[in-house]
Amino acid sequence: MTSLRQYLSSAGIGVREFARQTGLSAATVSRAASGKSFPRRAALRAIHAATEGVVTANDFVSEPERPVSVQAEVARAR
Repeated sequence: MTSLRQYLSSAGIGVREFARQTGLSAATVSRAASGKSFPRRAALRAIHAATEGVVTANDFVSEPERPVSVQAEVARAR
């Protein structure tokens, strides 16, 4: 799993350059990379294509946090 921010950093690509490559606005790329918004379908496709499949839609979805009480129960069960 690679976040868009990680991909841009490792590839040495800035937000504006990536936006140009994808045809997206710099604001859209910036919000997606920072996690401030979930990209729309067209943006997800453009990001997936531009990263050659390294960044996928799943990379924008975080696993929901469990309530502390559930975490404690799981820890006790181990």
